[in-house]
Amino acid sequence: MTDVAAPPPFTVVRWREGYSIPDVDAFLAEVRPLLQGRLPDAELADRIVRSRFQPVRLRPSYDMGGVDDRLDVLHGLALQGHPQR
Repeated sequence: MTDVAAPPPFTVVRWREGYSIPDVDAFLAEVRPLLQGRLPDAELADRIVRSRFQPVRLRPSYDMGGVDDRLDVLHGLALQGHPQR
């Protein structure tokens, strides 16, 4: 089971385009509590799918593929629900 409370260890890139670290961190900080102990939430799943982050070049940013993969996991959890144990 995926621990939605734990921040994922994204690869930080510098010499290629990535996502703004503050943008991604802020979005995940908002979404994580909404996923814990919830029934399926189509509105949250849609919000995750529609999320967009500022692209960044030539300064530290998150690898786009890693962030996109994590969003896919969170989208699935929002669609299925994520009961708290």
